Amino acid sequence: PKQQPKQQPKQQAKRQEKRQEKQQPKQQPKHQLKHPPKQQQPQMQAQQQQSNLHLLKSQQKKNTKPSLETSNSVKSQKAKKSLPLIPAAKSDEEIDNCPPDRIRLGICAMDKKARSKPMAEILSRLDENLFRVVFFGDKLIVHQPVEEWPLCDVLIAFHSTGYPLHKARAYADLRKPVILNDLEMQEIMKDRRQVYDLLEASGIDVPRHVYLSRDGYVSSGSG
Repeated sequence: PKQQPKQQPKQQAKRQEKRQEKQQPKQQPKHQLKHPPKQQQPQMQAQQQQSNLHLLKSQQKKNTKPSLETSNSVKSQKAKKSLPLIPAAKSDEEIDNCPPDRIRLGICAMDKKARSKPMAEILSRLDENLFRVVFFGDKLIVHQPVEEWPLCDVLIAFHSTGYPLHKARAYADLRKPVILNDLEMQEIMKDRRQVYDLLEASGIDVPRHVYLSRDGYVSSGSG
């Protein structure tokens, strides 16, 4: 067999260097060093300061945001500004000292309905020399007894969410004002069973229906 040529001393030296490099641990490159050189430290500090300032500004913005109460009050003020003027609606002192020739018109409804734009458009057309508009308000309607409600000659009262219709009926029985909308009929309108019976009694067709009565109500119609 042919004999292999002897390896030259330069090749042997290169192989030994490669073996030593493999045995030695690899050094991290400069861009992966954990501790940056001293020249980069000022730049890092400036970046940290900028980030801290950004955090402070964001916290200040959060703290300066208006609460829900203030935002709702601002919205209500804007809504009041956009509503038309009601000359017949006066302050409480003027209502207490109302002349006898004025008709006191009581608006016994929740503020969302009583002070809405459609209602304001209607009331703004009333002659202030003939009428005095009295707004009851949510706090008075919900929390005060009917004996403390203001006196009125004519009453407008209609049901909505959270409205105590039974208190309005008690006030009407107590003060005997002229009622523009039937309160007892509003009580019937809250019960679909009574509405269907009333429609059938009036000769108006109703859809086929089935209901479950848990309070002992007996239908007078086809239900």
